[in-house]
Amino acid sequence: MKPIEFSAFDTKGELEYYFEEETCVVIKLRKPLSSGEEVKITMNYVIPDMVVEYKGAKMLTFSYVPTTEIEDFNVIVALPKGGTLVSDIKKGGESISEISPTPNRIYSDGERIIIMWNRKNMKPGDNFRIVFIYKMISERKIKYIALIFVGMLIGSGITFFVVKGRKKEQKIAKLVLNEEEQKIFDLIIERGGVILQDEIVKELDYSKAKVSKIVRKLEEKGIIRKEPYKKTNKLYLRKEFGGKY
Repeated sequence: MKPIEFSAFDTKGELEYYFEEETCVVIKLRKPLSSGEEVKITMNYVIPDMVVEYKGAKMLTFSYVPTTEIEDFNVIVALPKGGTLVSDIKKGGESISEISPTPNRIYSDGERIIIMWNRKNMKPGDNFRIVFIYKMISERKIKYIALIFVGMLIGSGITFFVVKGRKKEQKIAKLVLNEEEQKIFDLIIERGGVILQDEIVKELDYSKAKVSKIVRKLEEKGIIRKEPYKKTNKLYLRKEFGGKY
């Protein structure tokens, strides 16, 4: 499928380009490259019509395999106004995740939910593929959700789609957690929203270094708050994700 709104830039400005085929674009460099010489190119484009109907909802899929090394690759998906992520949909006894892989950020511009993935240092042949399911909701519901997002955008490094009710809050939070992060998240919930970091090491049989790394990720995603406590840390689940703190 031919991308639209295509543009390419180097450090000096915009570059000329043309399409040879629907999926092949040729970018004109300012000069021929010498052996071993590198040039950094930034490309922006939109790929339309990537959504199919699925079980009463909508499924978006996107796959990209680079043919050259890419330093910084971003995919940003803005749902239509009134679009919201949905719960797992069963197919043949198996569950299809609402969103895969785990996004780096979910936020809103006040009207639409926006999902972003980022990959660093992609190599030729690396396969990056995203799949997620969403549905459309009523106009009245849209306004309610938009107000929640706008409020959460202040003072938070990462923003999640939140609705009232602890179970809903916790389910949405898990959309941006990998398997190991979810285990710690669930353990904190079991302990009433607060736990010592050393207890996680014992309970899950993870190394201290591994737990420290996961805890740091949970902090970055705004799920927990960490405070020093004796020779360890005390971890608090934040209120917006079902905690008390």
